[in-house]
Amino acid sequence: MRKRFVRLAACALLSFLFLFGGCFVFRHANRRLPLNPIAAAETITAADHTHEETTKASEPNETAAPARNEPTTRSHGSSPGEKRTEPITAFSRGSSAAVKTNEPNGASNGGDKETASDHEMSRASGSGFTEETTTAEFKTERAATPEPTTAVREPTTEEKKREPVIVTDLTDCLKTQSELPDGTLRFYAYLDGDTAGYALRVRLTRADGSRTLLQPRGTDYAAPLSLGVHHITMMIISGGETVSFREFTVEIAADKATSEHPTVGDEPPVIETNLDGWTDEIVNSRFAFKVTARTAGGAPIHADGVEVRLDGDPIRDPTGSRTLEYALFFHAPNVGEREQHTVTVLAWDGKGNSSFKSYSIVYRHVSDGDLTGEITVILDATTVGLGVLDAAKIELHQGENAAQLLLRVLDDFDYTYDYAGSEQVGFYLRRIARDGMCDGAQVPERLWTMIQRDGLKTIAQHDRDSLGEHDYTQGSGWMFSVNDTLFPGKGMERTFLDPGDTLRVCFTLSYGKDVGGFDSSGAGMGSLSGYCGIWRGGEYLPLAHHWSEPDADGCVVCAVCHESRKEGEDA
Repeated sequence: MRKRFVRLAACALLSFLFLFGGCFVFRHANRRLPLNPIAAAETITAADHTHEETTKASEPNETAAPARNEPTTRSHGSSPGEKRTEPITAFSRGSSAAVKTNEPNGASNGGDKETASDHEMSRASGSGFTEETTTAEFKTERAATPEPTTAVREPTTEEKKREPVIVTDLTDCLKTQSELPDGTLRFYAYLDGDTAGYALRVRLTRADGSRTLLQPRGTDYAAPLSLGVHHITMMIISGGETVSFREFTVEIAADKATSEHPTVGDEPPVIETNLDGWTDEIVNSRFAFKVTARTAGGAPIHADGVEVRLDGDPIRDPTGSRTLEYALFFHAPNVGEREQHTVTVLAWDGKGNSSFKSYSIVYRHVSDGDLTGEITVILDATTVGLGVLDAAKIELHQGENAAQLLLRVLDDFDYTYDYAGSEQVGFYLRRIARDGMCDGAQVPERLWTMIQRDGLKTIAQHDRDSLGEHDYTQGSGWMFSVNDTLFPGKGMERTFLDPGDTLRVCFTLSYGKDVGGFDSSGAGMGSLSGYCGIWRGGEYLPLAHHWSEPDADGCVVCAVCHESRKEGEDA
């Protein structure tokens, strides 16, 4: 019984000792340094901070604690009185990066894994993981990986200096007189950048060619401008020389006439069109709108001084010279057969005078091929003494052009013909022929004199049964006009006539001078390009002469035809 009690007591004592020993070992194991060197360094550092704070609290007159990398006295081992001096280092996240760079294959986390493995081997062999080993390893790695530095370069003097530039709100522009009520254009201009040694000069070149330097008020400039095109030049000056410059074009235009103010200026231009007095409906889907504009003094105004609009949309690229022809295209009305339209004309002379006209018209839609009215076609050979060869009224159908109409007439009068191109593209009438059509042909003496004086090469007639290009002269051939006033300057295939029009196809010997294609009023190539008369409709129609100043005997000579007479005599 007693033996059994002793054994039980011994077992209980051993169990108690085993339990007590396990708790002791577990407690001291938790106080060991972590296997991770970074965590170990942080633990040591935290302990140092706690120790320093405790020391400061107990010894208030003591000096500050030494730096982290300086030797510090710490207690180690199981003996409370034993002390040893060791370096203690605090590590940052940068230390981990230094470890990674030492991995041979450049793996991202290889350094941490390798270090932890070494620590496990040390503990397994009983050597433990000492602070000296941790500090030495990381000191070596930090020294092998220097921290990056950034070099800062001071900019050179040339880089610090910025060349001066012109700053301004002026641009190339078109201004009207109403936009400049006092006739002065205002703008600002100045130099920006390194302006030392530089100056800005602003020069105005007026429409008449005169120049002046504009004087600033601070950065503001005022340029007095009249009608016309002016140039403003801004120059950067250094040492009396121009380094660079900028030039601007400013045009000042007069206010133009409108529907509310149909005329502007003291001498407004005169506008005449084929819609003046028009009361009928327009049935031609390709209406030829004819405009003649003249200054108050009678000089023709050309296309650059005329603007035509259909329902507000500009119509461009007119043909003709003295009389301009604008093609108005009408489409089938959205509802019904009729539709209202507005045609406007604006003409100006460049001297502040302008005129405006507006027409309200009705277009009645007619399908292609349907009858729209009649026109007159005339074959005229007055220049070779044959007068009008034939004339006829023929039906006009929607969509027909002048070339198609002419060929129909030639067929009706039994002519044979030769032409270039086609009825739709590039049509040009070269020659017409019929038995005996040129019997009795003779160029008028007056015309022949002018042709010889012009130096045109003369050529024998082709034959007595035909008339065409290069007969008689190098400048001969067939031309056409509309209503005897318009030589469209385009092919017949692109010309569409209106009911009531007259299509005259006439033979010229001098590139149109003798039939009105160019006249002495300046409607052609120049003011003296035409003759002083034309041969048309079987007769000679005199035009104005260009007389010279009288000589000592009182005689004057025409600069065009060289006709002479005594001053005061009838021409």
